[in-house]
Amino acid sequence: MRNNRGSSLILVIICIAFAGILGTTVLVNSTANRDMKLVDEMAKENFYQTESGLDIFLANLSYMSEKVMEDAYAYVLTHYSSDNDTLLKAQVKRNLFYELTGSPYSDNAEALVKGELLKKKDGSLKGTLFDGVDPDVFGTELRLLNSDSLKAVVDGDDIVLKGLSVQYQENGYETKITTDVRVKVEFTRLDVEKPVTISGKFMDYSIITDKNLLVSEGGSKVSGNVYAGNSIVADNSGVFTLEASKLIAGSDVRTERGGKIDISGSSGHVEVWTKNILTVRDVTGATGGQSIQIKGADCYVADDMTIGAENSAVSITGNYYGYTTVGGGVTAADSSAIIINSGKSTLDLSALNTLWLAGRGSLKVPNVYGGDTSASAYREIMEGETVSYKGNQLAYLVPGECIRKYGHNPLTKAEVDDLGGNIVDISVEFGTNGKMTLAKYVASVPCEVVPVRFLYEKEPLYYVYLKFKTAAEAQDYFKRFSEVNQSQLDDYAEVLDLGEVKLPDGDKIQTSGTVLRVNGEHQITDVVSGTIDSGAAFQKQSELKQKFSGLVAMLDENYNGVPGSSLVNSIIRMSELPAGEVHLYFDKDMKKVDEQDLDGYEVIVANGDVAFDKSFKGIVIARGKITMQGNEFSGMMLATDDITLRNVDVTGGSSFVKDLVDKNPSLQRYFTNYPLPAGDGEGEKEAAVRNILVTYENWIKN
Repeated sequence: MRNNRGSSLILVIICIAFAGILGTTVLVNSTANRDMKLVDEMAKENFYQTESGLDIFLANLSYMSEKVMEDAYAYVLTHYSSDNDTLLKAQVKRNLFYELTGSPYSDNAEALVKGELLKKKDGSLKGTLFDGVDPDVFGTELRLLNSDSLKAVVDGDDIVLKGLSVQYQENGYETKITTDVRVKVEFTRLDVEKPVTISGKFMDYSIITDKNLLVSEGGSKVSGNVYAGNSIVADNSGVFTLEASKLIAGSDVRTERGGKIDISGSSGHVEVWTKNILTVRDVTGATGGQSIQIKGADCYVADDMTIGAENSAVSITGNYYGYTTVGGGVTAADSSAIIINSGKSTLDLSALNTLWLAGRGSLKVPNVYGGDTSASAYREIMEGETVSYKGNQLAYLVPGECIRKYGHNPLTKAEVDDLGGNIVDISVEFGTNGKMTLAKYVASVPCEVVPVRFLYEKEPLYYVYLKFKTAAEAQDYFKRFSEVNQSQLDDYAEVLDLGEVKLPDGDKIQTSGTVLRVNGEHQITDVVSGTIDSGAAFQKQSELKQKFSGLVAMLDENYNGVPGSSLVNSIIRMSELPAGEVHLYFDKDMKKVDEQDLDGYEVIVANGDVAFDKSFKGIVIARGKITMQGNEFSGMMLATDDITLRNVDVTGGSSFVKDLVDKNPSLQRYFTNYPLPAGDGEGEKEAAVRNILVTYENWIKN
């Protein structure tokens, strides 16, 4: 038997060696794992340090953006717009781009970010976009790699900082992050209408248009209040009949080409507020009759009533107030007179309780007679009349007897040159039914020479007009002139075929100038002098002017704020209008339904023009024109442009319009007087919050 003691020893040695190898391997692996974990921890720490620098940058940029938003929001509150979202976004973009770059904003602009926002010259970080980073670390361990080339770029509604690159290095470890930073103003709407909500009762109106209410081709009747930012016009033989308690026209109430207007009170009384009442001469030469009849009214006219069309008939009952901003008109711009510039026309004011006219007419002499009036220059001559007749304009020429040497008016250029500046002899007596002189009435320079050329004539004639000391002297002159030259004025009236002019009794007339009655035989039967006290007139005119301004701006005569450019924009949230045209339907109980209910209501909301020819009961809102042909309309129309009626019968919806809106949040969203409903107006969704979002994009590490 062999001896095995040596093999056992070898086996033990092998086992010990194997155990040692295993132990060494475990030890080596453990050391490697520890080193790897240490490296990973250092790398993560390095990355976090890099990212923390970016987070501080983002926080400071967000703070800057929010401050810009606050300033822009305050701006929007004081500069109301029909689309506040757009205005706010534009203001934030503009201000933020300037804050970041110091350069003016423009679409697609780009500019370097100001160096002082990245690092101060003294090394301080206070007030920079890296304020909050340890100053000892910034610029050493943490570095902005493109401080001299970082750009801000306008990208649509956003601003983007392109390629922001930050690096952090410590203990031999390094991390670099490059990213774009986008600043976005994000919200769906901004409800800032409260400061400018309409103060007048707009739901009492059947028609509200920022431009013109046009009635043509046939007859249209409106029962309900009417507002037109510009004009109310009956044209092309259109007949407009209105029954209302209030009519407001920012520019004029007028007829053209055979149009007729008949206004009366819905309950026996109507207020008419406008700047002018006009019948307009047809430039084609047509002489078809035009008429304006206003019954039971308080008529407030800020400028003139002018009868310019042949065969016109104008009649007003109630009270008539013609006012200006001064105590008596001197020029056409500040007059408040009644001007009759056409023959065969009748003016009947005999049934007025009050005829109150604070201004006087002025004679506008063109440099070319018979030409296009729009291309002709004018000289204005002061008149003494408050109710001015076309034929009487000749009374303001210097009488021929008073022209030195030549004894006639007008003069030729040679005659004017011969007389030099000494044309008029103010001491000469003149008159056919008595005698008077100019001395009492004219200014120190007694005349104004106006060259006038008739169309197709090469050389003008020189008309010599009187120049009065004061407007009161002009009135006194005309009254005396009408006494000593009555037969001459009667001749003028007959030649011009002046129609009858009927005025109320003398105690009902308060004017700042003379008024004349003319009978059916073209004879002046009475001359009434002005009786208005200029001080009292000034106060009354200031009050009426303020009321008219408030009515035009906000349908409220007590409103004294700054008028906007659009009443409809003050009533309607233009930012809520759809892209096209939307029809909403409601049943007879005013509940919203999916399809039209013949016994219910319809609402049309359009971001453009609307035209229809069906019977309608409800509300039409248009950011554009509304045109209706035939049939009946009951409710309210609102348009930023013209509203045209052709053979339409309109009844105001004051009995149901407010209830319809009150019961339906889906309609309240369109009206600034109502809080903006959440979501789609039915309350299912929360309205988005306005906010500044600052986000990374195109993010790259190392």
